[in-house]
Amino acid sequence: MKLSVKILLLTLGSYLLLITGVIASIYLYFDHFYEPQKINRIIHSINEFTTAYKENQWTDEQLYLEVSKFMKSQNATMSIMPELTLGLHATLSSETGYSVALQKVDDPPLSIALNSTDLPAYSVGTTTSINGTLVLYPLAVKAGMSPVTLPSNIINQKNGVQYTISTIPFTKYNQVYFTKEFTLNNGDTKITSVNLSLQSVDEVMEFFIGFFPYLIGAALLLSFLMVTVYSKTFIKPIVHITKISNRMADMEFGIELDLQRNDELGALSSSLNTLSANLKNALGELSTANEQLKNDYEQELRQEHARKEFVANVSHELKTPLGIIKSYSEGLQDGVKDEKRDYYIEVILDEVTRMDQMLCEMLEISKFDAGVVVFHKDSTDIKPIINKSIDAFMNKASERELNIDVQGDYNLVSIDADKIERVLNNFIGNAVKYSKSHSTIRIEGECNNRKQTILIRNECEPFSDDVLSKLWNRFYKADTSHNRETEGTGLGLSIAKSILEGHGCNFGVKNTDIGVCFYFEMERA
Repeated sequence: MKLSVKILLLTLGSYLLLITGVIASIYLYFDHFYEPQKINRIIHSINEFTTAYKENQWTDEQLYLEVSKFMKSQNATMSIMPELTLGLHATLSSETGYSVALQKVDDPPLSIALNSTDLPAYSVGTTTSINGTLVLYPLAVKAGMSPVTLPSNIINQKNGVQYTISTIPFTKYNQVYFTKEFTLNNGDTKITSVNLSLQSVDEVMEFFIGFFPYLIGAALLLSFLMVTVYSKTFIKPIVHITKISNRMADMEFGIELDLQRNDELGALSSSLNTLSANLKNALGELSTANEQLKNDYEQELRQEHARKEFVANVSHELKTPLGIIKSYSEGLQDGVKDEKRDYYIEVILDEVTRMDQMLCEMLEISKFDAGVVVFHKDSTDIKPIINKSIDAFMNKASERELNIDVQGDYNLVSIDADKIERVLNNFIGNAVKYSKSHSTIRIEGECNNRKQTILIRNECEPFSDDVLSKLWNRFYKADTSHNRETEGTGLGLSIAKSILEGHGCNFGVKNTDIGVCFYFEMERA
């Protein structure tokens, strides 16, 4: 069941329960509350009236006006009369229908039938119906006469006012008669008589009962109106919040609630927005951490593979010179001819030198891998370093009739001079080693506002894509001829790569129309 339907039924039920409860309470208990309150208010008003009359000594015109005000405000009839001394002409009896005679002092008696309701207009007193018989209650009796004995629960008295509650003949409504005797400041005795009908209360009750179907219709209409207001004010935002929450449950955290409210729904909207943002950030951090963990794992796998490959390469690289050393040493031990002895010793020394160089380079690579190599960068002129590297290979270049041409622009750069010199030695040494005879090695310098670029070009057979992709790997040798004149350890370019990466340089190798070009960039000082 939808929330709007539940609210409609709850609202309608609440209204109906409230209306039914109010009408039932009025019907069952209002008489018990209304009659005592009305009687007390009339008694209080009668006392106020008589007190004001005694204090102000109103004239007949003033008295008429005050009586009119009293009757209008209290919705009752009122009369003011002088005291009459009444006497009983005959004793009431339940056996026969005797008449009762009331008379003024020294006046002839007036006969009134017991069952008559036609009382003279100037008669004083109250009447009530006891067992269907109309009974007259005189206010005073003549001396020597016996008064009528009345039941104690018929005449009531409160705060100096007597009152009697009776049923209006031929109706179902009650009426109350009030009387009070008081004496004015001039000695005159007056009697106040008030007649109050309680018919209005019963009429209101009948009206409420007859109006009940209209109240139900009004309650139904009001319920629909309230549900419409609730739907726009509460249900619609709740449905919107529910939809956004479901999207968040589907891991869609890039959305926000746009409820601009200053109530609990606004606070809930703000909390969900905060939750969405926090979850989005947490998920982003988790994804980043997961990606980093994945990269670390892959890096660890690559390092493990590199270590295994490194051990295998080291074993292979050491196995060959050790085999040579062993063979030539055994030849010397067996006593070779004297003309071969010097050659054997020279070969053994060459292999030991190559092994020592390889071990030194391996140690250096392990330092780069461990991150313990420190780079001391200074503002340095790169041109002298290039010239120094060229001088180191000039003899070998001359032997192969190679020309080294330096051209371009060169400026101060921020580098570790010793380590960059080692990179230049490797690049220029490879160019001298693998260039065609009688060719030219070109070293070019290019500058811009931020970078100094060095390019080393030589003329040789271009590299294949497979060679270009593996050229920087450890122990990789592009020359597979095993020429001892050109064969190296396969670690030089790997060391150059570590040095350039430590400087943050952009570097690489590419084929040209006539050969190969090695290049790297440096930050200008």
